[in-house]
Amino acid sequence: NVIYNELRLRGFSVDVGVINTREEGVRKQLEVDFVCNLGSKRYYIQSAYSMPSEEKRNQEIRPFTKIDDSFKKIVITGDMSPTYYNDDGVLFMNIFDFLLKPENLNMWTGMIIFVKKVIVANVYLGYMGAAYEFFIWQPAA
Repeated sequence: NVIYNELRLRGFSVDVGVINTREEGVRKQLEVDFVCNLGSKRYYIQSAYSMPSEEKRNQEIRPFTKIDDSFKKIVITGDMSPTYYNDDGVLFMNIFDFLLKPENLNMWTGMIIFVKKVIVANVYLGYMGAAYEFFIWQPAA
């Protein structure tokens, strides 16, 4: 498989992931095509020849919904679609972007969240405490 070979060339150790789950009272095993590790980096990668429907997309990302960590989840497809993140934070990219642009694995969501601690005081009630303000910045498209 070209994805496996490319990951090995980039220095990753690559394994297949198996997730044991129970859905509607039935035990099932879901498979992640590639679990890639390099130092402190880990990527979960699914590969699909094509994703013509929403049903196929859901099938490919279903194992990711059962993984409870914050490592990057990626779907690589043979379709000529642009690289994007879905609403669940899964990165979708085509095989050509994966092979020709290795930096896409580290592609960020384009969003930065700033947190600012604010001291809150109410002299009338004798209350003093802290609150946090969140600011979200996204670059212009």
